[in-house]
Amino acid sequence: MCRPDIYCWKRFRVRFPEEKFFPLFKVYFPVINFVEKMNFLLQEELSSYDLEISLDEGEGVTSPEVHFFVAEELHHRGIDFQSLAPRFPGSFEKAIDYEGNIQEFSSSLRNHVTVQQEIGGYRLSLHSGSDKFSIYPVFSQETNQLFHVKTSGTSWLKGLEVVAHKNPQLFRKIYELSEEELEENRKAYQISFTREDIHRDMDTIPDKELPSLFSHPLIRQFLHISYGSVWQVFKSELSHLFFQYEEEHYRLVRENMERHLHFLFSLNK
Repeated sequence: MCRPDIYCWKRFRVRFPEEKFFPLFKVYFPVINFVEKMNFLLQEELSSYDLEISLDEGEGVTSPEVHFFVAEELHHRGIDFQSLAPRFPGSFEKAIDYEGNIQEFSSSLRNHVTVQQEIGGYRLSLHSGSDKFSIYPVFSQETNQLFHVKTSGTSWLKGLEVVAHKNPQLFRKIYELSEEELEENRKAYQISFTREDIHRDMDTIPDKELPSLFSHPLIRQFLHISYGSVWQVFKSELSHLFFQYEEEHYRLVRENMERHLHFLFSLNK
């Protein structure tokens, strides 16, 4: 059970006056209870697992106070987690680069690194982090390369590129289904495009021009968020195609990962 006296007016790297603590407590205490419950269920079923705490879906930028409270309270309850994802300033939309002030991002990141280093035992995670090439160098440098970035969304796009090259008719069906399911698919994501931005008459686009759609940022977002509905309908066809063209699929995914690694590591040398 969380006790306010553990935090209020204690001298940590962040201060907890009561007027700041109790609104924070009201919002995040139920969240921590939920994490504790889920962690207990995982312990019953799995011998080992990685637990990541996601704060990036909150309404505002994650403050150092929130980060400290959540991480410290989880550790106080004996919950070991490997990654924590704050919400940083700026826009982190799917499959496109960071949109925002990099200096503001860097300042916020440094605050979170300070908290993470003070508490220890986990790394910072960048959610919706694939293709955020403009902030990778500073993210890698400020975290001393102790971070977590996922590329699964853009790896999915590389798979769809293979479909566009090798089975244009299947790709057209995927695109049309994605348009049909757009309103449902967009509910879980922060996106800025409209239906008009991504609508294409697929029957009028020549086969050889289909792969060029992946150079359009808004279409990349659109296809990224359609993963669930597309896989549910076309799982069998896609699995067969990925197996049939395995080498090309792996090559595109490898190139995508290598590009991410270049910006995350090579540019800091």
